[in-house]
Amino acid sequence: MAAELNVEEALKALRAERDIYARVLELTRRQRTLAESGNAEQLLAVLAEKGKLAEEAAQVSEASRELKSRWSELAPTLGGGHAAEGQRLLDEVVDVLKQVLAEEDACQQAIGQRREGTMEELLRLQKGRRIARAYGQKPAQDPRFKDERK
Repeated sequence: MAAELNVEEALKALRAERDIYARVLELTRRQRTLAESGNAEQLLAVLAEKGKLAEEAAQVSEASRELKSRWSELAPTLGGGHAAEGQRLLDEVVDVLKQVLAEEDACQQAIGQRREGTMEELLRLQKGRRIARAYGQKPAQDPRFKDERK
């Protein structure tokens, strides 16, 4: 069974996949910082870069898909340290992806907090405008009593 699969190529793809996800993790950490600071322009640029990396990861993941899907049956048949390296790489990929998910969750919370803060600010501004308009408006009718001292 191991002969059907080019183990060297699959491990190489798995290394590349791990490296791409490590870059995604770096970008996700940057994304979180930008979300917390409210820098929307740079945040959008980071998201675009992450999108490109996700496409790249999907392509690289194809090359190691069979190794990952059949790992439990292939690992005992692999020799030359391939089994240990493969398990280490798989563990690293899983670990990096867990970190990415944790950072994404933290980023979503930061964005939610920013959104709530922005909403509160908008409501305060609307209230302030209504108050300012109320002071600037003339009464609907002339006052009933008028002080006409001269």
